[in-house]
Amino acid sequence: MSELSKMSVSTPPGVQRGQPALRRRLGAACGRHPWRALAVWLLVLVALFAGSRRLGATYSDNVNLSGTQSNAGLNLLTASDKGAGGYSGLIVIKSGSGTIASHSAQVDTSVADLARLPHVLSASNPLSKSAPAVSASGTIGYSTVQFNVQPKTSARPTSPSSTTRPPRSATPACRSSTAAGSTR
Repeated sequence: MSELSKMSVSTPPGVQRGQPALRRRLGAACGRHPWRALAVWLLVLVALFAGSRRLGATYSDNVNLSGTQSNAGLNLLTASDKGAGGYSGLIVIKSGSGTIASHSAQVDTSVADLARLPHVLSASNPLSKSAPAVSASGTIGYSTVQFNVQPKTSARPTSPSSTTRPPRSATPACRSSTAAGSTR
């Protein structure tokens, strides 16, 4: 007898000898015909997307949590402070020359202009004495803006030259742009 015939092959648990499992047969078939397997998966994905469209399934991030402790907490926060617990976004202000503090008049005017925009509840000043929001180098600051409705967001930061305009009060030395995302 040869050495190979003396060796025993163990069968995985749950698989009876002589009766290959469905997954084993499916895996072997996919291995023998990889392009056919890829085509079948592609057809399955197309069918899922088509079925989703036909049923009218849409993505929505509007969630109603009425009657929960979270909603009670949000109502309590909103009752005591209109800006708390709502939607917020960041406005990044970068100084082209000098520090943000050296352009305090432009920053103050920009924050005041932001606060007057529709649906804006408040806009924080990055130079405030109580809660400054300025980088260690002093050249970058940010303003947190609170909204009473969910703002439209972009997936990436925008630059003043692409989709946003700098505030009218901004000079080439001190520009602002929006940061991606909003929080609730």
